[in-house]
Amino acid sequence: MLKKLWTEDNVSFAGEQYSFENVTIEPKPAASPRPPIWIANNAPGTNRDLVSKTHRRVIKHADGWQTSKWEADDLAWRLKDINEQATELGRDPRSIERHLYHNVNLNDDRDAAIEESKKFLDLYYTTDYPRDFVEGWVATGSVEQVVEHIKVYEALGFDEITLRITSWDQREQLDRLMREVLPHFDQSSGRRASTAQKAAVD
Repeated sequence: MLKKLWTEDNVSFAGEQYSFENVTIEPKPAASPRPPIWIANNAPGTNRDLVSKTHRRVIKHADGWQTSKWEADDLAWRLKDINEQATELGRDPRSIERHLYHNVNLNDDRDAAIEESKKFLDLYYTTDYPRDFVEGWVATGSVEQVVEHIKVYEALGFDEITLRITSWDQREQLDRLMREVLPHFDQSSGRRASTAQKAAVD
C-alpha cells in the first residue's frame, strides 16, 4: 500500500485491514523511487520458526532489517537465515541492508562504564537488567575494548550500527566516538557522524 501511494497516482487498494479507491498523495517523497522500508524485529531466538517468519516478511516487503539483539551466535544464525531464505525466494541477499541498534559507554574503568550503563538503561526502560545483559548489549571500556566489541558485529556482516550513548555525559562521549572510535571503521561512516556531531553541537 505504501509503495503504491509513494510512487503512483489514483491508487486503489483492497486488503484484509485497509481498503480505499482513487487516492493520490502529494507531494511525493523526495527519495527516488520511494523511501526505503526497514523492518525491525527481535523475535525470541528460542522459537526459530517464528524468527524465520519475521525474516521472510523482511525479504518479501522491506529494503532493510534492523535488530537490537546482541549475542553473536544468535545474530550469525539470523543473518544466515535471511541469506538462505532470500536466495530461495529469488532475491539477492545483499540487497537487504542489515542494521544493528546497540549501546556504547567509553570509560577506561570498564566496571564504572558497565555500572553507569546499567543505571542508564534501568531508568530508561524502568527495569532491572542483569549485569551480564548490560555487558553484552553495551560496548564498554577503553577505546580498544569498545572497538573490539563492535568489530564482532562488523565481521558478522552488518552494514550499519547505531550506537546509543549510555553515559550521562553525552557530548564528551560523542566527541570521543568521533575522534577515537570511528577511525577504526569505514570512513564514510565517520563523515556522516561528523555531520551528526555538528548538528548536535549547534
